[in-house]
Amino acid sequence: MAHDVFISYSSKDKTVANAVCATLEGRKIRCWIAPRDVPPGLPYAAALVNAINDCKVFVLILSKGSNTSGAVMREVEEAVDSGTPIIPIRIEEIEPTEAMRYYIKSIHWIDAMSPPLQKHLGKLADSVQAILSAGAEEHPPPVAEIVIEAPAKKRWPLPTWATVLLAIAVVVIVGGGIWYASTRLDSTPTAPRNESVAAMGDATAEQPLESTSTPGWGEWRTLSFNIPSETLWRQSGENSYTIIANPSGDTIAWSDEIITGDFIITADVTHTSRLGAAMFIVYGDGIGFSRGCLIAHYGSLTDGRGWAAFEAHSIYEGGDLLAANYGDFYFYEAARVITIEIVGGKASLYADGQKVAFAFLPTEISHAGRIGILHHWEQPVGATYSNIRIKTMAMTND
Repeated sequence: MAHDVFISYSSKDKTVANAVCATLEGRKIRCWIAPRDVPPGLPYAAALVNAINDCKVFVLILSKGSNTSGAVMREVEEAVDSGTPIIPIRIEEIEPTEAMRYYIKSIHWIDAMSPPLQKHLGKLADSVQAILSAGAEEHPPPVAEIVIEAPAKKRWPLPTWATVLLAIAVVVIVGGGIWYASTRLDSTPTAPRNESVAAMGDATAEQPLESTSTPGWGEWRTLSFNIPSETLWRQSGENSYTIIANPSGDTIAWSDEIITGDFIITADVTHTSRLGAAMFIVYGDGIGFSRGCLIAHYGSLTDGRGWAAFEAHSIYEGGDLLAANYGDFYFYEAARVITIEIVGGKASLYADGQKVAFAFLPTEISHAGRIGILHHWEQPVGATYSNIRIKTMAMTND
């Protein structure tokens, strides 16, 4: 049976698993759940492996039972090996075992411990639909291209005098072009195209946000986010989000909308600790670190050094450092205005209007996805993100 979601659970949580399945299928999301969907005559283990490899999203019901289940652990491992996005939904107050934490420590999960359960299942369904929608946008259906070749027009030869005049004009134009290009090369140095790590002198030399005045940009608008857990986050206002507790893994609040193409995002960020950090995920999948996303970091590293950086794909193994600057990048009493600008394949990071890092983006960056506010589990809590606004490149009809 064709399906979008594989539901992994302990047999002790069958009631919750059935509720998850019913909620998703009520949204027209096709689910695979054992034992209902195990084909007759096929070995149980083979059916599970095939179903996991064929699904687009892996939903893990995290409980005391599944936390110590060898069968569930093998299913999670299979999903990780196949590169399938995993959404854990925690239904009991437990911490993942070391084995489980190895696979899901950097993944945002949904806490579903406070009643009613259906409210949390609605968030789960929203997250699943976001992933499926993002996948559909990345792989749109092919468009048939029809090419009609026009018959070649008959060309009449030019007279001799016209041919001579044309040759003289070509010589004048080419010679003038060579002279102009040589003078431009002598007067204007060019930046290396393969520059990947920005030096501080270069980073602060440019006027910030030059592209905001160019045609094609839409209006500024508010960007809203879904907080993943009320025990970890507090929505302190209509456009204000505060991290109040440190989880055992990273936690991410994702934007409601998917952002496509070039954009500029800005936010006022404060922190109760000088050693705190502001971190954003750009073009994310709405779950965690994913291939093609971009991470921006401003603030302290876990060793106390100030750092402004861009990383691709992940902050863990498998990620690529694109730009890194060390300096006086710390939070003080006043808010920092953090701005990320992505224009024409270049990402720039600003703090209070000064460029602190930039990177030329590799081709693997997705350029379509959600914006995430990231809290790394080793960082001190107390960051507040407010007045979050975004401006995107307006669509044009060519």
